Amino acid sequence: RRFDSDNMGTFWGRLHSAGYLYERIWNPLWWLPRGLSTFQSIYGSLPHHVPTAIFLQAGMMGLIGWFILIAFPVIKGAVLILKSKIDIEEADILCGGVISLVASLALAGA
Repeated sequence: RRFDSDNMGTFWGRLHSAGYLYERIWNPLWWLPRGLSTFQSIYGSLPHHVPTAIFLQAGMMGLIGWFILIAFPVIKGAVLILKSKIDIEEADILCGGVISLVASLALAGA
């Protein structure tokens, strides 16, 4: 059911939500906040991809802020793990960051 239905609560809804962001992120006209109404009018639901919701509600600056606060620390931590420069407490914190990142990519953003 989760992979063969086309409503916004399924895997395909998450893909549509992410695709909506990646289609518009390159157009500077979309960099200002527009709100969720344009997305809702097309799909009838909120985006199930938090970066898309942030982009629509806060514009490019909000998306950059999300990246700096959520995604960048996870990437930096992963690099530290690969270099073996991280202790167990820092690895625990990184695990929480990864969980936050994964949840933000998959849950409905409103």
